Amino acid sequence: MMPRNRQYDAYKIASNKIIDPDMVCRSNSRFNECLSAGMLRCDKPIASWGEWPMPTRDRVTRPRDTVVLAMAVTICIGWIAAPCSMSAATSVPVPTFEVDAASIMSTIRELASPRYDGRLAGTDGNWAAVAYVADRFRELGLECPDGLVGYLQHYVQPNRLIHNAPTLEIVDERGEMVTRFTYVTQFTVRTCPGSTMKGRVTAPGVVLHSVSELDSIERRSIVLVPEYIAQSMADMWTITTWLSSPDREACGSFRGLVLETDISSSGYFPVQLSIWDVEDEADDDADDSSEGWAWPMIFSCDVLTFAELLRARNEGMLVRLSADFTIEQVGAANVVGLLRGSAVAPEDGHTIIGAHLDHVGSNMNGTYNPGALDNASGIAAMLEVARVLTSSAEPQPNSVVFIAFNGEEQEMQGSAYYARNPCYPLDGAIMINIDCVGALEPGPLMINEFSAMTTRTVHDLHRLSGRLEIEAEMGSSCASDHAYFALAGIEAIDLTDSGFCSVYHGPFDTPDQIDIERVVEIVRLIAAYACTY
Repeated sequence: MMPRNRQYDAYKIASNKIIDPDMVCRSNSRFNECLSAGMLRCDKPIASWGEWPMPTRDRVTRPRDTVVLAMAVTICIGWIAAPCSMSAATSVPVPTFEVDAASIMSTIRELASPRYDGRLAGTDGNWAAVAYVADRFRELGLECPDGLVGYLQHYVQPNRLIHNAPTLEIVDERGEMVTRFTYVTQFTVRTCPGSTMKGRVTAPGVVLHSVSELDSIERRSIVLVPEYIAQSMADMWTITTWLSSPDREACGSFRGLVLETDISSSGYFPVQLSIWDVEDEADDDADDSSEGWAWPMIFSCDVLTFAELLRARNEGMLVRLSADFTIEQVGAANVVGLLRGSAVAPEDGHTIIGAHLDHVGSNMNGTYNPGALDNASGIAAMLEVARVLTSSAEPQPNSVVFIAFNGEEQEMQGSAYYARNPCYPLDGAIMINIDCVGALEPGPLMINEFSAMTTRTVHDLHRLSGRLEIEAEMGSSCASDHAYFALAGIEAIDLTDSGFCSVYHGPFDTPDQIDIERVVEIVRLIAAYACTY
């Protein structure tokens, strides 16, 4: 979900597919904290996203060049941005609005409720969320763009679906279950290239004390990888290279790996939604009797579970792993509504206010991931901005296009589709994205541009936040729905609270974790911007 140079470094590290991190921390100030907590994750190198190449920059290697470049950038930014932005931000009174906090909270509770089952794109719960937002657009009197029916922009996207809850079990030599561990809070499945994500295996657990032992371990065992190896980039790179070598097809590989991971700071494993453009490596009918070479299953488990697996191994018991994931093409829809401006038609320029409505779905074990902060909060803020603007006595001069994006959790599929197939020309448009606002944890609102591409809009929003007494910082990000609009050539900004990490992609992202006053601040900021600039 975000430019931050350190976050881009994480994407380059992610060429190691086994480590395949689950998320990218959206705030530079939170980067190291999330990394040390084992929560920094991504699905694939960012440079491979979409049809547009990511911008590249030459590194400045000499100190004198660095100083000269910094001075030039500072002078140019001040010369370009100051005349227009400063006058607009300081001479025009900031409009005030009556924001309905109760309505915002009601929307968050609704979308985070069991009815929507985590809102995973392509599922019944997601379609129910799409219908809910479309109904709200209709109630607000937004105009349905030409070519759409009922505000829906349909498209097809890949998605990683879970059909049955994964299992991690200790079994006796007869195959009868002795201990079963809990998905998400005690273990997770690493659904990434180089792993099998469908089938079941049972085998003895063998501890990997050093990567130098890889060739000596029984091929059809389940390898228990201690934390000191699992957290080492170099060791995991060695394991990845070993697994992908041509020799594996001839001599076989391990049936599974279980990586010890310390999740004491969060109490759960963030849910991954990795997708990639290859067929599943495992046969759909894979089971305990399968023979021949295949990619191993790769699981992560917490420290206490790993200790139980070691104890069971010493007592002669076996480990059983099962998973039931597939990557499929699913139908999805963005929800798009227009509020016409008093002075500028949408064809001549408009402001896009967007937020993603999808989340990561059900865990198929009686729990689901509510997604209150990520991103029912953003949808609720967007709907309240629409209500405020439609009920204002003084209509905003510019047209505003409101978009509830789908598929953000699978590499921003919905926003990528809209940016390539816009309902109104993007020339002259700007885009403001709302993602994870209202975090309980302290920290500033991040006003993020894309990949350190300094824009007038980020400065305007930052100055306006100061006038509204909102604690905010300018930053950069490339992992949310603003990214594809920036790649399409328009100014695109992402608004997110820096303290979102503690509930990211898990069952604890519930409405009681929302600071409603912070969401109200976002609504006032965006509404004031729409009426001022």
